[in-house]
Amino acid sequence: MTRRSISFRASARSRRPSDAVRHLYLAGVALPAARRLVASAEAGETASDTFTMLPGNGGLLGALAASGYDAIL
Repeated sequence: MTRRSISFRASARSRRPSDAVRHLYLAGVALPAARRLVASAEAGETASDTFTMLPGNGGLLGALAASGYDAIL
């Protein structure tokens, strides 16, 4: 498992916040933190956090992009 930092924001395209929360949670972000990050992004802020990424989540950035969020690990 790798300690990672993520920053993301809501994009101009349509978004699915519940999907973004699910993808973050499955990647290793605690559920309350995932909800807080997505809420911050929805409020127009750049949300960021550090978490331990679980194995098999190399597609997190693509999953967040598909959910309508621009992210950087």
